[in-house]
Amino acid sequence: AALVLYFALDVQDVKIPWAGQFDLGLGYIPLAVIIVVFTTTSVAITDGLDGLAGGAAALAFLAYGVI
Repeated sequence: AALVLYFALDVQDVKIPWAGQFDLGLGYIPLAVIIVVFTTTSVAITDGLDGLAGGAAALAFLAYGVI
């Protein structure tokens, strides 16, 4: 997915509210992969503890929407 965003959709920068826009170049690909891996791992850990994966996933999707 990170490669599609970078090459096909030409997404190479990160926009942070109140801080501006940062051009990451090829650094965007590892950043996108790290974010996806960390998010899926955190949801898996939360689900393993007490079955709260639905709520954790909803919060993660909300955070992606804000970003």
